[in-house]
Amino acid sequence: EDACVLIFSSGGRAAWQEKDAVQHMCSPQWQILNMSRLAIEGENIIHRFVPYHEVPRWLNAADAAILFRSPSVVNAVACPVKFCEYLCAGLPVIANTEVDLVTDWIHTHKAGFLLKQPGDIQQLSRKDFLQLSGKDIAEAAQAVFGVKAVVRQYIKIYNEM
Repeated sequence: EDACVLIFSSGGRAAWQEKDAVQHMCSPQWQILNMSRLAIEGENIIHRFVPYHEVPRWLNAADAAILFRSPSVVNAVACPVKFCEYLCAGLPVIANTEVDLVTDWIHTHKAGFLLKQPGDIQQLSRKDFLQLSGKDIAEAAQAVFGVKAVVRQYIKIYNEM
């Protein structure tokens, strides 16, 4: 069975990104493509920071994405842009339950898997991901988080002022 490629990308070096969790997810079954500026050391981790215009191509090459955050009030109410990008690309997301929106979206839209600990990923298999529809994930996300949807929301807000 081939390894699954999981994307991890963070926009910065902030501790809440939980980049260390990625190291606990690596195995021959789970290869990590780290697209962050900050390198993460470990076997089965490929570090590749790419220009923004190339990101969609790399997202399309992955099987799923990782979004782990540390416990905090800020994270609980966050709406991580990376999460929206992953979903709009049709990627299932593997996350912990620290971001309420992420937890609710994954539950409601069957858009990935929620883990208590990073190492719990070893209980998943490629078959688990094949049961998820990338097309359904992308359509649901684009209707809410896509550029056209966001522009419509801004226009609505401006018109109500």
